[in-house]
Amino acid sequence: MKKLAMNANTGKKKILLLSFSILMLLFLSDCAQKALRPTLMLPSSGMRWAEKTLKKMILEEKISQMISCRFSGHFYNRESSYRKNLESLIDKQKIGGLILFGGEVFEAASLINELQERSEVPLLIASDLERGLGCQIQGTTLFPPLMSIGASGSEELAYMMGKVTAEEARAVGIHITYAPVVDVNINPQNPIINTRSLGEDPVQVSLLASAYIRGCQENGLIATAKHFPGHGDTDVDSHTELPLIKADLERLDRVELYPFKKAVKAGVKAVMTAHIHVPALDPSPHMPATLSPIIISELLRKKWGFNGLIVTDAMEMGGI
Repeated sequence: MKKLAMNANTGKKKILLLSFSILMLLFLSDCAQKALRPTLMLPSSGMRWAEKTLKKMILEEKISQMISCRFSGHFYNRESSYRKNLESLIDKQKIGGLILFGGEVFEAASLINELQERSEVPLLIASDLERGLGCQIQGTTLFPPLMSIGASGSEELAYMMGKVTAEEARAVGIHITYAPVVDVNINPQNPIINTRSLGEDPVQVSLLASAYIRGCQENGLIATAKHFPGHGDTDVDSHTELPLIKADLERLDRVELYPFKKAVKAGVKAVMTAHIHVPALDPSPHMPATLSPIIISELLRKKWGFNGLIVTDAMEMGGI
């Protein structure tokens, strides 16, 4: 997974500065040991630190700051090749973030603390917590798939799911969750979204997703609306090949794009792109949305005015 920047140099600088600003805010919040608050405002001292740190970096270091790599929260001996490779990503490659997959509470929290101390720039720790921390870390809360929240129709339950996920994730040291899925699941043959979706009604998906986002972000965890611009109407898994969305602009605006617009209005701090081809938005042959300046820069950034983080889906997937 890579943090995706805009094409222009000014765009790259802005998104790097945004990344540093979020990192500094989370770092200051942890150090203060106060009740977790929404990650919305950055003190002027944090902005100055971000600008100063960015100016000192060479191009290779700036690029590395936009890359996040997966890691395991299980115990690995310090002398193991896995641990040494992980430390090398921080010491030599100077990557900007890590994505937690699996582990146990104590081991994961201890490892994250050690890696944070090792890194010159605070690491942005992410994890895919669609069903709560329990889908990654043993002994924590595991919720049913999001479609169960859709079946309940309860914004209160959606909010509480986000809240509990945030409280447990932040206790371990995670800053951002790659959830919620806001894809509208209108294709019964969809092999990859399916019960991960909040349902087939774009209005209900939007209401429940917005409640979930508030639950996360009001308790210190950055939420991520995914998979932009909408992976719900596919019969192909983007892990294996590039899906094609044949809908016209009117349908896209009414169904696929609707929950993302509402998520942005609700204040979501991150959006994840999908490895899907949407000719109605970008007619370039075989162009994944992840790599499309038209979809990312022109639509999401400029037309919608989204100034948060834009992250990609996993970059080893077949759809890319």
